[in-house]
Amino acid sequence: MQHTFCKKNWAWDYFERNNTKYRTDRTHWSAWCKGCLRFRIATLKEDDEGLVLSGHIQRSRSEEEVINQAMDPEHAICGKIRNLHLHLAKCPHVEAQVRHHAALDRGLSRQHTSAVTQPASQVDTLHVNQEWFETSLCRTAASAGWSWNSINDPEFRRMMKGMRPDLEIPD
Repeated sequence: MQHTFCKKNWAWDYFERNNTKYRTDRTHWSAWCKGCLRFRIATLKEDDEGLVLSGHIQRSRSEEEVINQAMDPEHAICGKIRNLHLHLAKCPHVEAQVRHHAALDRGLSRQHTSAVTQPASQVDTLHVNQEWFETSLCRTAASAGWSWNSINDPEFRRMMKGMRPDLEIPD
């Protein structure tokens, strides 16, 4: 029997894993955001330097010890794609375009699911989605040579609202 595998989701490029399953989940990997890991490692190293300077410890931990502490299972997230996207959309330790991409992917996948009440925590995601939409719409109009008036055309507005009713079309 031949196995076919799905293409690895782009979000995994921003996460580390150590081949352990997440807590009691037998299906999904433990995942650590690379941006959060960099921040946590830098913080741990700064803490060590402060302790060495104050005389509380004689030497800083080795790089391996710092990495092992940063990748503590308590800091892991479940490696479901939905969770990876949710984390990236809100993570202050990754680039803005990564947050936008993750927020957009979350918006698209949310469209394909049944109508579920949106938790208040996803309001930020919609703001990012709206910001991306406005920027992309302006870039598209400029590069295509559209008249700015065409964005206000009633047919264009109806079409856009039909595709994405949650987004506001800028004037």
